[in-house]
Order: sequence, then C-alpha cells, then structure tokens
Amino acid sequence: FRSSYHLLFKLLGKEDAELFLRYCIYGEKAATIAAEMNVSEQALRMRISRLKKKILMNKDLFACLVFLCLLGLR
Repeated sequence: FRSSYHLLFKLLGKEDAELFLRYCIYGEKAATIAAEMNVSEQALRMRISRLKKKILMNKDLFACLVFLCLLGLR
C-alpha cells in the first residue's frame, strides 16, 4: 500500500499526485480543490485530464492507480 503511494508521488510529483488522489480516488469536488489551489475549476479539470492521459501512457503509473483504486473499494 505505502509503496504504491510512494511510486505515485515519485512518478507524478507531490502536487499532481495529491491532486489526483483527492479528485479521482477520494472523490473531492473540483470546485473545492480549485478554490484551495486558487485556480479556476476549468483549469483544474484540464490538469486532471492531462494527469489521466499521463497515467494511461505509463504502465507503472497505471498499475499503481489500479492498486490504489482496489484498496479504496474495500
């Protein structure tokens, strides 16, 4: 479990990993995250879209994401 988080942070960077986890794994609202980051909701959603594409193109990131999602479903 910890190794998956570590890998996600290593491959995405701290800020992007936290953003991805908050929005895609923990289900926080984009408006809430955008307000905290002082960016528009549209800019936040675009960044998340780019992160998703990056994850899909990297098999290590994708495997890490699948593992984290499975843990979240328990």
